[in-house]
Amino acid sequence: MPAPVLGLALVGPCWRRADGAAIELIITSLVKGLLAQRRFR
Repeated sequence: MPAPVLGLALVGPCWRRADGAAIELIITSLVKGLLAQRRFR
C-alpha cells in the first residue's frame, strides 16, 4: 500500500472536507495521464 493511501485510510473523514477536492483532482489527472499514455502508444 502506498504511503498516501495509508495516510488517507488513517485520517478518515477529515480529508473529505478541503482535501477531498484536491484528491479528486489528483486522481482525475492521473487517470487522464494514463489514458493519454495509452493513446500515444
